[in-house]
Amino acid sequence: MWTFQTPPLRLALFVTAWTAFSAATTDALSRDNASSGETPVVVELFTSQGCSSCPPADSFLQELSRRDGVLALSLHVDYWDYIGWRDPFASPQSTDRQRSYARTMRQRSVYTPQMVIDGKFQEVGSRRSQVMKFLEYRAQDPEHGRVKVSLALTPSGDLRAEIASDEKRRKITKNATVWLMEFDGRHETKIRSGENAGRTLAHANVVRSIRSIGDWNGEAKTITVSAAELNASGERDGCAVILQTGHAGPILGAAWVKLRN
Repeated sequence: MWTFQTPPLRLALFVTAWTAFSAATTDALSRDNASSGETPVVVELFTSQGCSSCPPADSFLQELSRRDGVLALSLHVDYWDYIGWRDPFASPQSTDRQRSYARTMRQRSVYTPQMVIDGKFQEVGSRRSQVMKFLEYRAQDPEHGRVKVSLALTPSGDLRAEIASDEKRRKITKNATVWLMEFDGRHETKIRSGENAGRTLAHANVVRSIRSIGDWNGEAKTITVSAAELNASGERDGCAVILQTGHAGPILGAAWVKLRN
């Protein structure tokens, strides 16, 4: 496990990445909770294909993605890209989100692999027993999922997110952020250089975009994302809407829906 205060200068590398998508093995997308009323516990894994400590956590996240009541997301950071392999799924957005968590949780640095559970707890992503304790605790926590988030795709392809009202939040001046994350169900990549050279790595629910689609102050609210803005590439498999205290605080509610069958 490595820590970074600031990302080093990345070298200009020419790499060739082989990536395959397999719908038959995308267990995480076999169902969604758009209309079930179930609020999942959100697990975010900050990882990188250039980090030799990450593959066990990547495998663990795949297992979590098949659990009922869990929304498991893989966010690939870009500060490992300088070391010999450029992760094709790394993005500055994922790195920024991890750094926001570090500030909120008063961590001195960021690291991989890191799992953040419901925006409230963090742990090394390969420490299964501790992560499971956080999952079980959060599932029973009365604060978990107290705000209902519902998603629906309209016949025209728009995404409609409905957020219920919450009297407690209305008394707090700080708004919550409504995040939209689009993700791919599964990727496999043959790593040709760097710390994981020679390995073929698999990842579940790989986040490809992160953006705020509004804020929420405790009153019932409906947010619509047009079909033209949603899944613009036509290649994303699912999307999640996450309601989060402030910018990177505890998660108040979440839902996700498949974008492709």
